[in-house]
Amino acid sequence: MHLRIDEKYYIRPGTFADAVDLARYGNNKEIAKNLRDSFPYPLTEHDVQLWLAESISQVLPTKLVIANAEEAIGSIGLKEQGGMQCHAAELGYWLAQPFWNRGIMSKAIPLMINYGFKEMQLQRIFAYVFEWNPASAHILEKSGFKKEGTLRKDIIKNGRLLDQSVYGLLKDEWPGKHPEH
Repeated sequence: MHLRIDEKYYIRPGTFADAVDLARYGNNKEIAKNLRDSFPYPLTEHDVQLWLAESISQVLPTKLVIANAEEAIGSIGLKEQGGMQCHAAELGYWLAQPFWNRGIMSKAIPLMINYGFKEMQLQRIFAYVFEWNPASAHILEKSGFKKEGTLRKDIIKNGRLLDQSVYGLLKDEWPGKHPEH
């Protein structure tokens, strides 16, 4: 499975060969500060190999790598919920800092939305955004997500008590106009 973002970048399942690139790019305080604590900082190659082992074992891949022809430069995924929320998944993503502001994530997120609604049969995709990350909120809104609310003083990140906002998108709201690749 390969989802083409544009002529240079695509989304694909990870391989163990990606561990070096992902560890090198992901071991960045600016990236880690916007992600859950399950994404450690410092990030080691061993951490990435554990993530890749879980990713590679998935029948329907939901933890994917963003790459170009030379290297892995980030990841994007949908974490399925269980129980009464089995119809929903949390969207998560990160991109290597040298590739920021190139429109890569703005194109990758709609591809994952299509994948989630069509291949995974989801009815709802949501994402959390920490209060200090308006760029992520903007990308989600651009992709059709709606701000559903703010969870006040909901998390502690880097020793700070923070608000986080919830953004959601329902299958019925998604126009499906983005082509599958």
